[in-house]
Amino acid sequence: MLPPAWPADTGDWRQWIDPAGATVFALVVAAVFARGLWRVMNQWDNSAPDTPEAAMREFYRAAMQRRPRARRLAGLLRGFDTPGPPPKPVLNWMTAAAIPKLDSAKAVARYWRALLRGNGAVVHRARIIELVAESPMPDVGLGRVRFETSVVRRVPAFVAVLAGTMVAAAPFIAGPQRLAALGVPFWGAVASAVALGAGLAWLLRKLNRTVLDRREIEVHKLLVRAGHNWRVISGEWETSDEADLEWLLHVKRA
Repeated sequence: MLPPAWPADTGDWRQWIDPAGATVFALVVAAVFARGLWRVMNQWDNSAPDTPEAAMREFYRAAMQRRPRARRLAGLLRGFDTPGPPPKPVLNWMTAAAIPKLDSAKAVARYWRALLRGNGAVVHRARIIELVAESPMPDVGLGRVRFETSVVRRVPAFVAVLAGTMVAAAPFIAGPQRLAALGVPFWGAVASAVALGAGLAWLLRKLNRTVLDRREIEVHKLLVRAGHNWRVISGEWETSDEADLEWLLHVKRA
């Protein structure tokens, strides 16, 4: 791969293309497109909540978006005919106390946005690392979800990314001619700058305590069958009935 340089004859389109660089770029574009297509098809395949696992996975995918869609969440919930008490706090740094009741689809969307996006100083992140479901009785599903959650300070995270990006972009800012005059291979400088930028970003995140807390949390969710599809009973993180399932065992015995 040759370093990028201004062509001697700008009218000759062939001088604008480096064969090795164009090949690598085409392969990268094809790989990104294939991965994006696979993700879209996978989401489409899992979008029909015809099993408890698919219903939970689709519910959390919709709830954990940057702007949760109320209509999609409403289609994955049992309904709002019997709204329960106000949602209880999840953790001391992961709450949505401003939502009085989950009595509508818009309230559920606001609840999850407040729960995961936090305030202006921090952002909460949740990632599903395990999701399993079983059916203890006909038309009733019991799901178990294990999350990896963290709270990240916005400003230190932005500073770390900005500093790492500036270091990684240094060879392009300097230009191939200046690096050639110094006897430094252009792509070697790019690889070194990218590695140095990533290391600097990681070091700044550690020194500035960008991640305030990280832990694993396990929650339980109840689901019911509604015709062909399954729906989550409550849009809350975890209700009291879901946290303590002793009552479900007594119902099963009866």
